[in-house]
Amino acid sequence: MENGWQSIKYAQFEISYMIRPILEAIRNILRNTILWNTTQSNQQIEQTSKPLPFSASRCHSCKGDPKKNWNSRHVEKYDQASAIFSHFLIRKAFARKDDPFLTGFREMIAEETYSCTSRAPNDFNRLLLQELSDIGNKYKQETQTMKSVDASIDLPAIYELISIMSAIRLVHEQLVAVKRRHRMTIEQYEYEAQKI
Repeated sequence: MENGWQSIKYAQFEISYMIRPILEAIRNILRNTILWNTTQSNQQIEQTSKPLPFSASRCHSCKGDPKKNWNSRHVEKYDQASAIFSHFLIRKAFARKDDPFLTGFREMIAEETYSCTSRAPNDFNRLLLQELSDIGNKYKQETQTMKSVDASIDLPAIYELISIMSAIRLVHEQLVAVKRRHRMTIEQYEYEAQKI
């Protein structure tokens, strides 16, 4: 938030950049938690983030995962932040009718369902699918509660939450890649427009 300037529209953009990074952080934490619980080893799946080229939409060949500081408290924090951001986008900013975080949860569940059905049966993927489904259900409950009490969210609180979530390493690394990808897209469109 440069120069302390805040607007609902800018918050919308910042939140939209954070949707996939937050959801991937949740999935990555769950992966390492399952790995720890099933193997009791110190092995972890390491996250790497990079912007995709203009012609790609999303890379499914790489799996990003956290290095450290993964536990259920972090998942709950990300889940709660997602519910607050979603409530803000739908109720305060009137930016969306659909819930982008719920859509993201559904996509991740579909990806893991595909992994479970397209490959040899694997307990790891089944456990991850179950955990994602549980987190998705908790998320739905949180958003329903916020909707039923019509939770009030002020803009400074949203900016504070954006700042907190952006500073988390798992989210920050992916956020940098998402914003870099956005810049690449804009540059590609500008280049195409100059050719006309």
